[in-house]
Amino acid sequence: MAEHWYLLVIIAAIAALIAIMAISIAKYNELSKAEQEAADTAKATADAYNKTKTAFEELKSTIEDYKDAKDALSDLRQGTQEWTDTINSANEKANELLNTYSELRQYAHFNANTGLMEFLDASGNEIDLDKFVE
Repeated sequence: MAEHWYLLVIIAAIAALIAIMAISIAKYNELSKAEQEAADTAKATADAYNKTKTAFEELKSTIEDYKDAKDALSDLRQGTQEWTDTINSANEKANELLNTYSELRQYAHFNANTGLMEFLDASGNEIDLDKFVE
């Protein structure tokens, strides 16, 4: 048996290689799990960003639509169908703003003379809606 000592060395070397390979595979699997978790987190972050960006753009668009309808009233004669339609459009946008951005509720006032929902501060001055999307 002493003459085959080199076989024991070879067997021991093979066993060491197998152990090293097993450890390497385990580490690779750990890295793969970490990579997958990182990818999942990145996707969730991107999805949240896109939802926030879309909501911001919709809010900005609704503010612009409200302001456009309100500004259009200056070119219309009160009491006409076009006036009424424009008031309804502006009020619809005002309601969308109130439903989306509850902080605006403290500024919402209904103008009984015009039928327009307006956003006014405590002094009765119109607030700058754009400050909510800056």
